[in-house]
Amino acid sequence: QGRYNTLAELREEGAGQTEIDRKIARSDLVDKLLADGATFEQYSAAVGGELDGITPQRWLFITKNFRSDATADLAASKLRVLLLLAGHDINVDVANTREVYERVLPPGELEVKFYPDATHSMVQKQIEDSSWRLPLTAIFDPRGLFAPGVLADQEEFLKASTQAC
Repeated sequence: QGRYNTLAELREEGAGQTEIDRKIARSDLVDKLLADGATFEQYSAAVGGELDGITPQRWLFITKNFRSDATADLAASKLRVLLLLAGHDINVDVANTREVYERVLPPGELEVKFYPDATHSMVQKQIEDSSWRLPLTAIFDPRGLFAPGVLADQEEFLKASTQAC
């Protein structure tokens, strides 16, 4: 997912191939450092002090979680799952995520909803991308932040889930 996020952000920014190659090389270096159990000091030295906002605390968090895999927990779940996927998600590969959920969860335990105009946070892309629309919508129409159907679909899923209990 990390590589997906890096490439998606670069595409969103309109980066050229040189910048993409540079970021991929850095990502590969960081992945190797993580796999080798590097300390923050080793990370800092390896990236020449270009920390990209990574603090010692953040590095510790990343090292503890970079191999995290919730697949077993998902498979062990005894609850129905509502998977919300966004058409403008640059954080996760939605196709891969859907494939994993469908493979891991038993038939009938997964409901998938796709929102083509949503971002990772389920906010409408045109609102999230606007420096003035985002705060104004949040203040005056907070429900209007979300892509059409997101809140209603969640409410419907919760109602159906509580009736099944």
